[in-house]
Order: sequence, then structure tokens, then C-alpha cells
Amino acid sequence: MDLTKIIEQQKQELTRRLQLLQSNDLSTLIVEKASYQKKIDEIDAKIEHICSELGIGSDSVASKPSASKKERAPRMNGGEITRRILELLSKHPHGLSQKEISDQTGVSYPSVINFVKDNADKLTSTGERKSKRIFLKA
Repeated sequence: MDLTKIIEQQKQELTRRLQLLQSNDLSTLIVEKASYQKKIDEIDAKIEHICSELGIGSDSVASKPSASKKERAPRMNGGEITRRILELLSKHPHGLSQKEISDQTGVSYPSVINFVKDNADKLTSTGERKSKRIFLKA
């Protein structure tokens, strides 16, 4: 094939793509999407704040649409995990299961299990496995 023909075909393909981009106004849509995403993030932050003040997990109040890629939850430091769990347990004198603690605090289930093991001096429990309930020591 002649080099001139190849260049002409590439030029036609690029012209076609440019026209397609211009007709869809892609840059405007990208800016609009970013603006909506910013607003959604602000609303999510407000929900998180109100739920944390109420001592409930935000998942029980509002559900986020599932993303095509699973987003990783922001990491919590040990102090935040301790504060959330102890605050929740102080409001529930009859105790909670590890799953309930995880759901209501937003702390991952494995982190709750580690917290219970690492803070045995502050906590007591009854039952085994799924019927296990965690209490603050009196």
C-alpha cells in the first residue's frame, strides 16, 4: 500500500473521530459529571456526620449506588475505631453481636473481631460464635 493512501486513511479516521467528539460535547459532559459528583460527595459527608452524631452506621440510612469498581473504604485509625465501638457499647447495656457492632459503627467485621481480642480487659462477652454478645465491663 502506498504511504500516501495510509496517511489519507488515517486523516479521514481522525477527522471522523473529531467530528464525533465535537457533536457529543464530551468536555461539557465531563465537567457536568464532576460537578454532580462533588455535590454527591458533599451530601454523603453530611449523612456520615449526622449518622456518627446519632451513633448509627450511615449504611442503614442511605444506600450508595453500587459502583462498577468496588471502592475501598477510607481507613480509620485505632483511636477512631476504639471511640466508635466503646461509644456504641455504652449505649447498649444488653450488648451487641460483633456483626451489629460492625454494621452500626462502619468498622469492618475483621477489625471488630481484632478489637474484641485486643481489648479483653475492657469487654466481656456471653455465648459463642453467632450468638456471642459483647458488653462493656462494669
